[in-house]
Amino acid sequence: MQKKYYVGDHVVTTHHTAFFVADLEESVQFYQETFGFEVLYYGVVEVAYERLAMLRLGNFTLELLWVPTHTPEELREKYLQVDHHFAILVDDIHAVKEKLLKHPKVTCEEAEIRSVPNLGDMDLLVTFFRGINGERFEIMQNIKEQN
Repeated sequence: MQKKYYVGDHVVTTHHTAFFVADLEESVQFYQETFGFEVLYYGVVEVAYERLAMLRLGNFTLELLWVPTHTPEELREKYLQVDHHFAILVDDIHAVKEKLLKHPKVTCEEAEIRSVPNLGDMDLLVTFFRGINGERFEIMQNIKEQN
């Protein structure tokens, strides 16, 4: 494995997989009734005008995102050009971002690492990247655990 861009020494664990839904409550009910997911919490990402629900089934966490002003199709096709991402929890988001940006095919979608406080039991620092084939992933650090 080439170590030049390796950030695995900062990875704590995978955290979640996420996608946008057209109706948050209907989707939560579907995943609960169909697969047995339990609701961990509901939250709001004010900067993105999103409501979310975090669901868990065994060791798998699913994040359902809902933006009341846009359909998932509009978000994907016209605005964010995304409909899903996966997230990795790290112990030093600044070191990870710096190393990832050295890769010639990886780009960061956000100029600054942003704070998302009081999301469930976490206070997060987050930023989103595009991988080598355009896939979207989120890097996040729980600063509540470190204080």
